[in-house]
Amino acid sequence: MDQFIEKGCIFFDNKYCRTESSLYGDVVNKFESLYSKGTTKTIKGIVASSGMQAIYHVLEQILRNHQTERKNIHILYSNNLYSRTNKTIKYLKQKNQQINVNCFDIETPQLLTNLFQEIGKNSYVVLFIESVSNPKGLIFDFSLIQKYRTLAKKLYVVLDNSWMSGILFNPFLYDVDAVVNSTSKFYSNGKHIGGVILSTNVDLISAIKNEIRMKGLHVSPFNLLQIKSTWDSLQDRIHASSLKTKELFETLKLKFKILYPFGSQLYKKYINQDYGPCLILFKIDFGSLEARKILSNQSLIKYSCSYGTSYSKINTFVIRDINDNSKSWLRLYVGYEENVETLYQKIIQLFD
Repeated sequence: MDQFIEKGCIFFDNKYCRTESSLYGDVVNKFESLYSKGTTKTIKGIVASSGMQAIYHVLEQILRNHQTERKNIHILYSNNLYSRTNKTIKYLKQKNQQINVNCFDIETPQLLTNLFQEIGKNSYVVLFIESVSNPKGLIFDFSLIQKYRTLAKKLYVVLDNSWMSGILFNPFLYDVDAVVNSTSKFYSNGKHIGGVILSTNVDLISAIKNEIRMKGLHVSPFNLLQIKSTWDSLQDRIHASSLKTKELFETLKLKFKILYPFGSQLYKKYINQDYGPCLILFKIDFGSLEARKILSNQSLIKYSCSYGTSYSKINTFVIRDINDNSKSWLRLYVGYEENVETLYQKIIQLFD
């Protein structure tokens, strides 16, 4: 390992380390083992340089698999996703004018069913969702997937599991084809940008892996080492953060309007009953500009987006309320070493 560091990541195991190494294989194996729990399916994975690269590769490869049928390809994506995902889907539409792209309301499943019926059974459909949506914490009804498979010639269900991680939720238990994760959060302890792709479709993974190899897309061994070296503490860190978030939720909901899915019927049906997401949204009596000003001029809570660290983070989040511009929403990540009572008092000091 010392020799590897001295050579500046260029070599590992005396091999040129561009897209492969034994370290890369070790990390992939850890993800495959994590997502294989509870299922007899074969799960194969790829580590990517970012979560967005993971999303792009999966969608692009599906389009490539059906390039002679572009006009019959439909990408259906939830109206509550990480904003960069929306932009990536729209970019792919610009590059592939023949494909069809539709946004659906995750809170009205009947409209999505109607959309499948309108599209017709000769279509190749990509359904893109998140396990718990960013930012509102909405959950898709996975029982609908089997029905949707009967309404399309081929259905690919692609799910972003970044908010939950494989520790709190395994989508492969619910007939999902591919899972993407950002590793910039929990998996790297909030220290490195990265992503991972996992799928039951071995041919899809093989094709993406070859594309990455041919393009020479590099994942730094330093990033891989960070994931591997902290893997044994991954479950403890996520569980600690989750339990602290649930504890804060019980207190915070008495003072603020909260968006947090724990306790919802779909959460009870599909997600681990003991743990909730490690992020929570709450509404304050300040407009977004005033909220940003308050956060910029304080040092009580780290003003930053993202999550996965030992300490808590807070940032403004745009959820437009056409009836009330005087209020805004804040997204809070509760660090796994946080003192919940102290954090609550800081929030009250800033926004009550």
